[in-house]
Amino acid sequence: MKTNENFIALGGCHVGGYGALGEASFIDIIQTKTDSKCIYKKVFFQLKYIENLKSILQEYPTNLVVLQLGNYEFNPALDFRMYINKNNKKKNKSSEVKNPKFDNTHDFYEGQGLFYRDLLYLTKTLLTPVYWYFIERHNNKYFIELQNIIKENYNKDFVIITPLPIYHNANNIIRKKAISMFEHYFLNLPNVIFVNSFEDFTFDKEMFYNPAHLSAKGHNFLGEKVSLLINEYYLKAK
Repeated sequence: MKTNENFIALGGCHVGGYGALGEASFIDIIQTKTDSKCIYKKVFFQLKYIENLKSILQEYPTNLVVLQLGNYEFNPALDFRMYINKNNKKKNKSSEVKNPKFDNTHDFYEGQGLFYRDLLYLTKTLLTPVYWYFIERHNNKYFIELQNIIKENYNKDFVIITPLPIYHNANNIIRKKAISMFEHYFLNLPNVIFVNSFEDFTFDKEMFYNPAHLSAKGHNFLGEKVSLLINEYYLKAK
């Protein structure tokens, strides 16, 4: 009989509870709703580090692995913003690292006006086919590597969470295309609990802490959804 008494979680900053502002993160909710314990969390874990999953599985024996991946890889503007932020820090060496609990600078771009948002959306939309061609080719090897790891660890179960939605952003076009890529590699594997993060997701501003991160309400939605799928999976396995 399969059990899920403990699990490990790897993924983006959502795994660390970013945006929940001290309230329950989606990982906390999974622990409560599935009556299990997260014995190890790895934040800022990207697909390019997927080879490290082998050593993590050896160090932290568990029957369940929660993987929330793709948020870095399927975000066209992320590398550019990181470059800009890096240059700004060089110009202002006195800048402090901000605590997300008290950081009010992560707004929804409301002050930039409707024209700006529409122009940005149109530009990203037009560039989507070009960007997708390169990002698909670049990440294909990491998907194959993860697929092999899952097959090799057939005695473990893996929760695969697709890239999370972004509020009012053209990047969602890329992320929705990424879901088909996740489905191709993982959907039909017998030891995978597949979570389509866009399904039933309400694009309510209260669900987001900022355009790219979930709020406490968003964490609650995701946690409830993942927990439901985990519980259903283990109930069928009994």
